[in-house]
Amino acid sequence: MLKIRTVFLFVILFAFLVGMFPSDETLDSDVDMFGVNILGQIISVKEHQLFLKTDESILKFENLSFGSISSLAADDALNIMLYYEDVQKILFLDNQLSLKRDPIDLYELDLASAKLSCLSYNTGFWVFNSATSALHRFDRFLNQTYSTGNLSTLVGKQVNPNSIKEAFNYLVMNDPKMGLLIFDRYGALLKEIPIMEIADIQINNDDLIFLRRDSVFRYQLQTFNIDTIEVILPNAIQFSLQGQQVFYLDKTGDLKKKSIND
Repeated sequence: MLKIRTVFLFVILFAFLVGMFPSDETLDSDVDMFGVNILGQIISVKEHQLFLKTDESILKFENLSFGSISSLAADDALNIMLYYEDVQKILFLDNQLSLKRDPIDLYELDLASAKLSCLSYNTGFWVFNSATSALHRFDRFLNQTYSTGNLSTLVGKQVNPNSIKEAFNYLVMNDPKMGLLIFDRYGALLKEIPIMEIADIQINNDDLIFLRRDSVFRYQLQTFNIDTIEVILPNAIQFSLQGQQVFYLDKTGDLKKKSIND
C-alpha cells in the first residue's frame, strides 16, 4: 500500500512540475519555411505551395512552372515576397495571395547568379549576387538604387551568406561560417559581428534577435550588449518572436509555438 501511495504521489508531483514549464504546441507539419505577418497570421511554404491562415479560412497559392519556393518574406501583410532561385524570379502577392504585378525576372536585371533576396522599404527589394559577392537594391520600378560592391573584398574574407533581411533601417546578412554583417538601409556597412552558426535572424527596432543552437539571443545594435531570451527551441531551424510567444520550425518540418518563460 505504501509503495502504491508513493507512486501516486510521484505521478501527481511530476504532472505539477510539467505544468510549470511552457509546452510546445504543434501548429502544422511538413513545412519547409514560414513567416508571421504584422497581423499575427502564419504563412507557410511546402515546395511550390504557399498557405496563409486567417481567422476564417486557409488561402493557398502555387506556381508549378517556377518550381519550389526558395525564400519567403512575409512581414508585410499586403506585400508578400516569394523568390524562386532555380528560375531567378520574384513574385509579389497581396493579402489574398493574388499577384500584385508581373513576375520580376532577375536575368533581365543582369543578375543571373542571384542567390538571396529580401524586402526593402517602399516596396523595394535587395538581391545578393553570388557571382560578384555584392548586394543590390532595386526600387518598385526596378531601378537599381544602391550596391555594396564586392563584400568579400570589403571584409577581407569570402562571403557565403544563407539569408538577408531588412527592417527598422537595418539590413543584416547572415553567414553561418563568418558571422553577421550589419548595413544601414542604403547598403553602407556598419558593423561585423563574428558570431557563427546562426540559424535565423529577426530585426526588432535596434535589437537583432537570432537563433543559435536551439537558443534565442538579443543583440542590441546601439549598445552592443547581448543577452539570452528565456526559451529553448529543440532542433529549431527557423523562428519568429512575437511578443511573449515564439513560433519555430524544427528539423522534422513541424511548425510549433511556445510561450517565453516569465
